[in-house]
Amino acid sequence: MAQKQPCIPEPGRAAHCPAKTRLVFRWATVPGGHKEEEEVRVVGNCNELGAWKPEQGVSLTKVDAEDHCFWLSKGVALPLGKPVEYMYAMCRKGTGALLRWEPRDGSRRVVPTGRRHVLEDDDGLYRALCLERDPAASWTAEIAPKAHQNPTLIPPGASGSVGTAAPRVSLDATAVGSNSLQLRTGVAHVLSSSSLSRHLNDVPELTAEDTVFIIFRILPLTVERDDQSGDWRVIEERSNKGAVLPALLHFTRPEAREQGYDCKVRFVGLPGVHVEEESERRKITELLAQHSCIPVFVDKEVVEAHLDFSVNFLWPVFHSQKCFDSEVEESLPSNTFDEATWKAYQALNNAYAEVIVAKGTPETLIWVQDYQLLLVPRYIYLRYPDWHVGLFLHCAFPSSNVIACLPNREEILQSMLSCALITFQIFDYMRNFTSTCSLLLGAKQTFQKGGMLQVEHEHL
Repeated sequence: MAQKQPCIPEPGRAAHCPAKTRLVFRWATVPGGHKEEEEVRVVGNCNELGAWKPEQGVSLTKVDAEDHCFWLSKGVALPLGKPVEYMYAMCRKGTGALLRWEPRDGSRRVVPTGRRHVLEDDDGLYRALCLERDPAASWTAEIAPKAHQNPTLIPPGASGSVGTAAPRVSLDATAVGSNSLQLRTGVAHVLSSSSLSRHLNDVPELTAEDTVFIIFRILPLTVERDDQSGDWRVIEERSNKGAVLPALLHFTRPEAREQGYDCKVRFVGLPGVHVEEESERRKITELLAQHSCIPVFVDKEVVEAHLDFSVNFLWPVFHSQKCFDSEVEESLPSNTFDEATWKAYQALNNAYAEVIVAKGTPETLIWVQDYQLLLVPRYIYLRYPDWHVGLFLHCAFPSSNVIACLPNREEILQSMLSCALITFQIFDYMRNFTSTCSLLLGAKQTFQKGGMLQVEHEHL
């Protein structure tokens, strides 16, 4: 029975919630600087802050101290990376009627950054006083909810809460490990931790009937035209291929079977040439099939834009070399997130997924390689959630503080979690990934036998 094809959103136009940053506002006034019937509200140029209408602004909670009166807000969700202008206003309690603006020339400005952003418009006095009373307290802890319960200055408690997760309708899991090159199946759509443990420890026996797709940005072989005949020919060209790709080509050769690797291995990637004619593409496809390779044909402009985003934005981000500062980004355009190259990244990854599902079967083991193809697992999952996909990240994975600054962070994390298994080069990268999933997505982790770390999460 043929599988039903779901509707796949066009790359770059998929409906998703924009990335948000929870802004916490802190302001201070001197004791006696306001009346009992007055309150402070933060008002700004966006709808979340009242669109400059004080009666629709965000009310702040008063916390009294000896030398200052602090005003604190709960976290206000604002679009990540979008500049916001705001001011503090003294209003009539309850109605929000404006009494007076803060004594300041011009409005304040902030660019929301990270998962949680604290605005210390009190010059850090509240944090300093909290640390003075409890040196072990974290200054990044959430204070406002406690202030609502007890409007006196209390030291912040331990941080760690990331909000209430949405109700789960199904439990998915992704296994992650370091220095592991084994694909393990049967992990997706597990409804209990006990059954998941059983699946994680069942290493499948690969036979001659099994097929493994190894997905790279480029194929291990190069296609070029013969100068004399004009026909296409395949050459084994190792330059610019790195060390891993030529080594994996070994698994397609007869000697691999003599070493016990009986499964059929196919490479999927760009052929290295750009052709528009469908007849020429068919010739290249038939030629590469003789060498266990499956080409992905993408327009040259898309390939170049994809490479630009991968090399000039994503690689520095994953190696913690990108500066997320509004003033620096304005002076160095290459530092900014470019929507056009991001759409090209999505389009190329979606093209890979189309080829994989067209050439593969539900029994095919799909092994995606590296940061250039991070969205391929997601696009496969949207078509066939039960297919077995693994990801091996050949580069670093940064801390949650870095990933939190990305406007496309949810797309990347959800795609990686669409895999049954993710492997990293070293334990530190795996730890960064699991911490990021915990902080940004509320995912849970449990250790399993065989050095596996199970990540339980909810697919969107």
